[in-house]
Amino acid sequence: MTIKENLQKNSSVQARLKIEMAPERVNNHLNTFYGGLAKRAKIQGFRPGKAPLDLVKKVYGEEASNEVTQRMVSESLMEVVRKHDLKLILPPTLIAVDSPKENTSFTFEAELDLKPEVPEIPWDKLEIENTEKQTATPEMIEDQLKEIQDRFTHYHAIHDDRPVKEDDMVVVRYDGLVDGQKVEQASTDRQELALGRGQVAEDFEKAVLGKKKGDKSTFTLPFPETHQVEEVRGKDVVFELEILEIQSKHTPELNDDLAKKVNPKYSCLDELRKEIETNLVSSLELQQTKNLQDKVGDKLVESMSFEISPRQKQMTAESLARDSIQRMFQAGIKEDDIKGRQAEIMEASAKNAERQIRLAYILDRIARDQEIKVEKVDIDKRLQKTASATGLSVSEIEKYYSQKDEEESISRMDKLKLDILDEKSLDYALSKARIK
Repeated sequence: MTIKENLQKNSSVQARLKIEMAPERVNNHLNTFYGGLAKRAKIQGFRPGKAPLDLVKKVYGEEASNEVTQRMVSESLMEVVRKHDLKLILPPTLIAVDSPKENTSFTFEAELDLKPEVPEIPWDKLEIENTEKQTATPEMIEDQLKEIQDRFTHYHAIHDDRPVKEDDMVVVRYDGLVDGQKVEQASTDRQELALGRGQVAEDFEKAVLGKKKGDKSTFTLPFPETHQVEEVRGKDVVFELEILEIQSKHTPELNDDLAKKVNPKYSCLDELRKEIETNLVSSLELQQTKNLQDKVGDKLVESMSFEISPRQKQMTAESLARDSIQRMFQAGIKEDDIKGRQAEIMEASAKNAERQIRLAYILDRIARDQEIKVEKVDIDKRLQKTASATGLSVSEIEKYYSQKDEEESISRMDKLKLDILDEKSLDYALSKARIK
């Protein structure tokens, strides 16, 4: 026996492994490494591959130690994992590792995170309440038509002498001053402001309304302590403003011409309206199914008890927290506000991580029990659906999924297959649930 092992399970999902490799096996690894290295080693005073082995060992000792350690750890871990049929969910955590030496045994210890044993699915307990079915109302349709109107809204420069009014686009120049000193981040030579859209403070808009092209004015605005620009935090800022241009808002009428601008396939507004209604009905049905799937997922997680790896939970929670913080930054939430909510974010992320991990293992159990597979037709349907939703071709979508993100261990296509498998497993669970 060339390795000795001591495997201790701390729980159903955690184990500590100690491995001792016999000296002769360590020697074999060292000799193999040095033998290959000696053939190509470049050492001053010797032709490549002609340096004495003892000198090669002296010069490349540190490199040999790192490389041979990695090889022996990987090789022996693989042996033990196969021997005991261990299902690792994360790379082992090395906690004590010897340096390899000739004629000496090599020992290391590692902590292992194991896939949990998921109990049988309690189908008899799978009961959920139905969600209220929503219908596409005339108001919903009109709201979407209004969004289309807004999308095609444009502005024209006015040529008369009228003052600024609500809904205008105003081109302005202004300087922001604190204690008589200009603040660059509160000043601009030219900026377009669409009034009524919350681009600037309400009091700033009020100072612009009623002014005419060429008018200049001075007004003061108080800034909060939490403002992102340090120079204006908690200060009264004096603005010196000039109206450079006034543009009036032009919103197209809801008519056949607008429908044709949206897409030439529509010959009239009624056709656009009917397609909006059809899409709304489909969207509401999908949302209802999604709500039921969420309820089934919650019920499965709630009714099934099993251990999960604390390290997996921690890593997932940290990843979810980073994603949440990134979304908050993108939404314009201030850094100080985000920092003040760190504990809240981590608590929510830990809760979501627990549910996400447990549900993933449960869906995996369902897929194995019911022999649910992802077929080519499932992938083709998803690619076609994505293409329709994005306006891209199926070949462009296929090209995207054929690639791999740098930080991911699997390709986008493999991840898509896993997502589809989870959805099919969740659909199966929904079909077995009693809906009250």
